[in-house]
Amino acid sequence: MIRVRPATPSDARDLMAVRFAVKENVLTSSRAAELGIDAGAIADMLGKGQPPSHVCFCAEDGDTVVGFSMGDLRDGSVYALFVRPEHEGKGVGARLMAPLVAALRDAGHATLTLTTERDTRAFGFYARRGWVERGSNDLGEAVMTLPGQDVSRFDEARRSRLRLVRPDGRFEASYRAYLDELGDEERYPFPMDFDPQDFDAMLRRIERFERGVDLPDGYVPSSTFWLVDGQDLLGVSNLRHRLNSGLRACGGHIGLGIRPSRRGEGLGIELLARTIEQARARGIGDVHIHCHAGNEASARMIRRVGGVLQSEHVPPDGARTVLRFVVAHPNARP
Repeated sequence: MIRVRPATPSDARDLMAVRFAVKENVLTSSRAAELGIDAGAIADMLGKGQPPSHVCFCAEDGDTVVGFSMGDLRDGSVYALFVRPEHEGKGVGARLMAPLVAALRDAGHATLTLTTERDTRAFGFYARRGWVERGSNDLGEAVMTLPGQDVSRFDEARRSRLRLVRPDGRFEASYRAYLDELGDEERYPFPMDFDPQDFDAMLRRIERFERGVDLPDGYVPSSTFWLVDGQDLLGVSNLRHRLNSGLRACGGHIGLGIRPSRRGEGLGIELLARTIEQARARGIGDVHIHCHAGNEASARMIRRVGGVLQSEHVPPDGARTVLRFVVAHPNARP
């Protein structure tokens, strides 16, 4: 199972191992030495300076680092995005790009830049995600930019195109494309793990969860919503109608996920806000929303919709610490 997290100086050797393993934009150890690029230099980039000058995320498969992304917070440039060859085509690159773009935007950069060689898989990867070629650098590489946008809010024209709908067979093609983008990464929310081979049967299973029929042990009734733009499925959320003791400790009312190719656009905030509206319509008071410690993108998103950190929970099995936020009912007394 792939997990993406912020990288630390202690990851530097693993990041270098990934860098030496790639088949495009190859860097040999001797060339790296000439350029002064080594684990020590990478560790310094991640560990020195207040505020830090660089931001880095790494993808792990079990205990193995299989990819990383890095950017310069001072100028908004993407410094690196590399994935081990055996993990290419599995959505790892998209998962690494999304938090990096969000972090650079949060640092105040409206337009982001990178350089890459033309006629490569990397060039196509960036172009499919909205990066635009603007010229060449002195080495003949393509200079690409990601046009600026305000991810803190949607204008009304953009918001009016988005709809929160119940799962529907009309979106089957887009749903399957969404799953292809996810590859083998962990899927959120949990209904994304339902077998889609018989699509109508999957939709019926989601509907049974809403009615509270044939629920597995430990589950509660829940509603699933899809955020769509036209025929394109952009994100999925799930709203639990109530909490049991287990969900109150770890899980909360709402889980959601955004399509990898559309991350970093502020859609998560929009989807979460609309799902909270559904919670209010159901008469749910305080809405509990949880995320893992270290998932800064999710924590920022929750805070943006009014979430306040209530507590931290360390599972007894030693799993990752859970941050437990609450979005208070608007009529709640202080």
